[in-house]
Amino acid sequence: MKTHHYRYLGYFLLTGIVFLSLLPGKSLAKLNWDQLLSLDKLGHFFMYGITAGCFYLSRIEANLKSIYRVPGLALISLGLVLEGMQHCVGLGRTFDWLDVLANMTGIMVSGYLIKYFHQNHQTNLNQKKFL
Repeated sequence: MKTHHYRYLGYFLLTGIVFLSLLPGKSLAKLNWDQLLSLDKLGHFFMYGITAGCFYLSRIEANLKSIYRVPGLALISLGLVLEGMQHCVGLGRTFDWLDVLANMTGIMVSGYLIKYFHQNHQTNLNQKKFL
């Protein structure tokens, strides 16, 4: 996939994150607490992780420095701001540190996975050159 495709997909997912984060609490599905906690945290983990992965891959393909630091910190900051907005704007939602933790975990796991597979791919390419 080309660099701009990863970047466009990342921005599309980012738009979804902002939209879903700022929905009023009354617009959310009614589930019991156990279901809501597990689905909500998984949603945070995967949405932030996949979005971070798109930005990491776009930066790898473009040979940019700070592949992981810039998008990771930007997404963590966005998550904190959105959680704060949920609390301050009166959307019927509150700031939740577990959401922030799920966001950060998704971002970090995505970074580690992409770094691992990218390094293995580079190692395999280098080994094929010598054969």
